[in-house]
Order: sequence, then C-alpha cells, then structure tokens
Amino acid sequence: MLSASERETIFIDFDENELLRTNKQSTASYLQTLTNAGIITRNEAREMLGLNVKDGADNLSVSYSDVNQNTIKSDTDK
Repeated sequence: MLSASERETIFIDFDENELLRTNKQSTASYLQTLTNAGIITRNEAREMLGLNVKDGADNLSVSYSDVNQNTIKSDTDK
C-alpha cells in the first residue's frame, strides 16, 4: 500500500496489453492493418509496443493503389 504522500507522487501504470499480447508476427500484422487502414497513426502503434514516438509519425494515412496503373500490358494489348 502507498502512503498518502506517495499516492501524490507515484504513478503506477498497469499495461493490460502485455497480458493480451500474442506472438510478434500477429502483433505486427494487427498494427500494420490498423495503420494502413488509417485507424491509428504510426506513433500510436509505437506506443502500443512501448516504443518512443517519432517526429512526423502522427498523421493518419491510408494505403492506396490504382489498379489501372498497376496493370502490366502484354505485347498484344494496344
């Protein structure tokens, strides 16, 4: 137990994510999906991993691909 003065100066953070954490591959895939869908920022993902934030990683982004521009045409297509 903490004394009254300790309660004013000590902060205890219980990270329940640590209990729910799966293997690293699953966690990476989950965070990549959320980041690529624009649900969380890269810094939010870093915070979930217990890492420091980085400058310029606070913007939401959504992956985009124009299928028409990514199509490889064969010699017969004109």
